[in-house]
Amino acid sequence: MNELFEILHARREALRSPAARTVARAKASGRRQWLSVRVATSARDLLSDFMGAGTGDAFYWQEPNRGVSLLGVGRLVTIEALGSKRFGDASASVKELYRDLQVFDCDEVVDEIVVGADCADARGPLLLGGFAFYDKPLDEESEWRALGAGRLILPEVGVVVRDDAAFMTRTCTVLPSDTVEDIVDRLCAAVETNEATNSKVSCAAEPPYDDNVRGPEIQVQADRPHDRYLGQVKAALEAIDAGMFEKVVLARSLEVRADEDFDLMSFLGCLREIYPSCTTLAVREDDTWFISATPERLVSLHDGEVSTAAVAGSAPRGRSHDEEAQHSALLLESEKERLEHEVVKQSICEALSEACGSLKGPDQPRLLKLEGIQHLETPLRGSLLDKWRDELGVLDLVGALHPTPAVGGAPSATALNWLEQNEALDRGWYAGPVGYLDANGDGEFRVALRSALLCGSHARLFAGAGIVAGSEPERELAETRLKLRALLAPLTEI
Repeated sequence: MNELFEILHARREALRSPAARTVARAKASGRRQWLSVRVATSARDLLSDFMGAGTGDAFYWQEPNRGVSLLGVGRLVTIEALGSKRFGDASASVKELYRDLQVFDCDEVVDEIVVGADCADARGPLLLGGFAFYDKPLDEESEWRALGAGRLILPEVGVVVRDDAAFMTRTCTVLPSDTVEDIVDRLCAAVETNEATNSKVSCAAEPPYDDNVRGPEIQVQADRPHDRYLGQVKAALEAIDAGMFEKVVLARSLEVRADEDFDLMSFLGCLREIYPSCTTLAVREDDTWFISATPERLVSLHDGEVSTAAVAGSAPRGRSHDEEAQHSALLLESEKERLEHEVVKQSICEALSEACGSLKGPDQPRLLKLEGIQHLETPLRGSLLDKWRDELGVLDLVGALHPTPAVGGAPSATALNWLEQNEALDRGWYAGPVGYLDANGDGEFRVALRSALLCGSHARLFAGAGIVAGSEPERELAETRLKLRALLAPLTEI
């Protein structure tokens, strides 16, 4: 990351002009402003930079199959919101923030923030972050208290890499009392990093076994006995039979303890190699980490074009070609799995109908194949209606969709009420929306599935199963075990 500051030092004199303009704006308005400097840089593996980012806030996002990765280090501004209108409130705060942010391109002065359809072409910095599953404040004793109930941050340093194109942004606060020299000094000052973390990140899906390596001692404990989870599934089925709701997603967790701190760099490296079609993401605050390898896009918005997907219905992959084909056929033909999938698909279409009209997608779901598990998936696309193109951003669409029946239930209000009374799980950011957005309100949020909360030698892994009419309690328990294995194996190297 020192490369950025070397570039800025070389352009120090050129920074005086945008610094002077921004100081003048701060004095004229009587309120703080922000100045962001953008520089082109060479493409790089951002995981090493993320792991070496010192203490405090850091954000990492990678989609291996698309060649896209994002990094945010440090925190200048925090946008937090609670309650039923939290996404709309956050969207309004984002617009207010960007109103007071100026951008200077080291190759070209940008009079206003212009953000392209592709995040790798963005002229201004991205806001990064996520939100908890529920819209209520966290309990004081919650394991999630370091991350809070959800937030978006304006990072001090942001990096975007797409294929061979990359840029960095350095942003600083500008107060009415500041001088031009103050601002230039801030822009050129290095952000705290741990330069020792520079090793190549790599992990084979099946690392060679070495019986001379002791390895850490691991203890794994479910948050509730299997019989209790089976009883909760039965209670959910009784509620469905009574007409309370059509579907509810019942989650559980595993507590994992080791006798030494987890190797999080290797863990993240494993996740992105094992699940290249997923988005591997990590959010860090001090010693607390939230990590996910999620296959599910909640929604993306770029130049008025909306993309989302219904992902629901699961089956194992199989240990041979014939077994794989059998599991796939059963999944595609299963009335129960198709019902669960259709509930999610219809809910998404209805939730976005006011903003987009109708969404387009294939009539039949396709198979989304991941390591050890496969799902039914229907990609859906649409366009914002003309009347909303200048009004709505991606956060407004997140608010319309979250939580989808794929992670909560349907109808949403009754399913969530049942979960709060019966699930007995502090979900935190599990199954919440995590992502990024730009000055135009464009961006992408993922559903944080296959996720873990980690601190030192302690981790908690999360997974859920969708319960609908016809669900079998033992099969739903087996589905959660399959999903939990997705993170447990690479975390513990078993």
